[in-house]
Amino acid sequence: MVKIKEFNIREHKEKIAVLMGFSIAILAINFLFYKPYVQWSEKDQQIEKFIFDIKKEKTIGEAGEKRHKRLEEELEKEQERVELFKNRVVESSFLNIVKFEKYISEMSQKNFLLLDTIGRVERVKETDKIYIPYVVSGDVDKILEFMREIEEVNEKKVSLSETRLILEIKEEKARLVCKFSANVLEKKMVSEVENEELIPLNRVMRERIKEIKILNYNNKKYIILKKVSGQSEIFFEGKIVIFEEKRYEIITKNSEVFIKLTE
Repeated sequence: MVKIKEFNIREHKEKIAVLMGFSIAILAINFLFYKPYVQWSEKDQQIEKFIFDIKKEKTIGEAGEKRHKRLEEELEKEQERVELFKNRVVESSFLNIVKFEKYISEMSQKNFLLLDTIGRVERVKETDKIYIPYVVSGDVDKILEFMREIEEVNEKKVSLSETRLILEIKEEKARLVCKFSANVLEKKMVSEVENEELIPLNRVMRERIKEIKILNYNNKKYIILKKVSGQSEIFFEGKIVIFEEKRYEIITKNSEVFIKLTE
């Protein structure tokens, strides 16, 4: 049996001391330097990540605020556009059916046309849009001018081209069958009173008027009425005429002829 040689501590005392010192130094370095360094490094990385996240969130927040502000500005502009559109629609609309029919009547009288038929009002649900059938007759040129004025010249938006129309022409006479469309608000002014000062002359004439001419002679305006029958009649501005036992004065305005009630 082999005997293990007894270990003499005294002989290796210095080596053991060095080994223990080295081990203690390694442990001290590990606990006092390496581990704190690793922990500090991890904390530093966490801090950097935290700072990065803060900057990122701040950038996203600033971008969100800018986008929110831009959306608010766009919304405000859109509301302004909608309000402007509403105002334009109101300005181009008629207050009520009476105003609309009066306008069509005046336009037809201006062109010496007859309104043979006025149909029933057709309304578009949930809108202010209406359609009214009309049958208009008169000279071809006058009807064509009437159509042009309705579509192009009028301040109010009246249209006769949204639906099918028929223009019947026989020699120099014509007959227009159509539907006028417009926006009618159906508003009634409490203090509104239909009190016309100026009445178109051709509205009160018993015979149909084909044409009206205004001539200036010796600082005086003369009005020549050419009737459909072929006869003519001459007036002058300021002349007093009697209609239905009332006295009216003849007045010209913007190349049109009117009568005004006098006392």
